[in-house]
Amino acid sequence: MTPPADQTSTAAVPFRIPSGQEIYDALMGQIEPELMTANLPMLKEKYKDDTPEQKAARQQRYDEAFTAYEASFKKWIDNLNTAVAAYRKTVLKVGEKKNAEKEVTELANLESAMHAA
Repeated sequence: MTPPADQTSTAAVPFRIPSGQEIYDALMGQIEPELMTANLPMLKEKYKDDTPEQKAARQQRYDEAFTAYEASFKKWIDNLNTAVAAYRKTVLKVGEKKNAEKEVTELANLESAMHAA
């Protein structure tokens, strides 16, 4: 991730943070699509005739899915934090480079002015 070369504004860069539901569905969709938010209202009807054994097995599957979701969410957050920290470091380096270039130019101008006087 590199910042735009001509970015000089201190205004916040507009971005869209995904909603909790979007994050949940994206992660859970890879683990147990049945537990995505759009599917939840239909589960009661879908499994209304389950035997207690079937219900217990499904509950076990759901428990495992939520455990996997928690691990997946933690990994997603860790990756997000890493990406943001890397971007911040890049932005700071770009700012430091611009500052150094400006200082060199100003020193050269000052030196020229001193020699001309």
